[in-house]
Amino acid sequence: MNEVTGRFRVVWPPAVLARRKRLGSVADMPPVPVRFDMPFTVKQNPYLDRARAHTLDWLRGKGIARNDDDAARYVHSRVADAVARFYPEAGPEDLELASDLVALFFFCEDQFDGLLGQDPGAVAQVCRRLFSVIRRRPHAPPIPDPTPMESALGELWENSCRGMSETWRIRAVHNWADYLFANVTEAQNRVTGTLPALHGLLELRRVAVIVYVLLDLAERVNHTEIPAFLAECEQLREMRDITAETVCLLNDVRAVERGEARGDIHNVVLALESEYAQSRGEVIVTVREMIEHRIHRFERLRKGIPALCESMGASAAAYVAVDLSVETMCWLIRGTDEWSSGEEFAFEGPVGSR
Repeated sequence: MNEVTGRFRVVWPPAVLARRKRLGSVADMPPVPVRFDMPFTVKQNPYLDRARAHTLDWLRGKGIARNDDDAARYVHSRVADAVARFYPEAGPEDLELASDLVALFFFCEDQFDGLLGQDPGAVAQVCRRLFSVIRRRPHAPPIPDPTPMESALGELWENSCRGMSETWRIRAVHNWADYLFANVTEAQNRVTGTLPALHGLLELRRVAVIVYVLLDLAERVNHTEIPAFLAECEQLREMRDITAETVCLLNDVRAVERGEARGDIHNVVLALESEYAQSRGEVIVTVREMIEHRIHRFERLRKGIPALCESMGASAAAYVAVDLSVETMCWLIRGTDEWSSGEEFAFEGPVGSR
């Protein structure tokens, strides 16, 4: 590790290289069977089937799912199931918006994880054009000669901004920029074979897993909006960071063998193995402890939300918006835990129960 830059070159231990050779293709590779104790309830939106069917038709109509194989990969991914757990109280049209947007992320990530992700210049060009869609003012003309993905994103962005304030839009644009250009950094790292040390890797990964964008979207689909003076307070910022890092850690543990098989270095498990020469079992214990620590801290912060709102003079509507945003953080963590496990979802409460 370079102590000046805080970066290290990834050198896979022999055991990791042997495992990668054994694993071969990533197709249909099951998730690593690791269980975590989560204090949050799982809920399912009752409009899941409608949203899944709508999104499949939408993907085909927009030219994103170009053939039956693309459509089958989308269905097999169970992305719609995850969305129904991230937004269990959204209405039918709002869930369709969320389902469409997360499906678009799925196909976008497919590109970045494939051959495109080995070319930082090409990734940067794709991300610049996608960002030019996001930073357009509402009702502005579309960018010239849009690709199917750019056209689809423009439609979703227009819908996402509907009814939201300019303050929300600026915040959402910032979070989109962080997500998109994290993909450029990841492409650069793949080419050079280097990564930030653990703290820097977590900072990169937590914006690359789109959680901040999904939390912004939660306000839109639930028809609430957190006032800026509350949204930017340290307590809620830390809770969002914890949510993003926990989602990242859950994904990285469950998907480590898939990432290993395709040589992807952006995985906390693989980075810990390389940086500290720990065994797979030791690293998973370490990551479990990291998750538990973050959940405990989140729960402590959550208990202070009523006092925070009272001290900030929040209105009743603002308190509802904050409360629902915190609930969404819980649903994102638990929904990711269930979805990334590859197992059937276990429901522990009816929709609408708190």
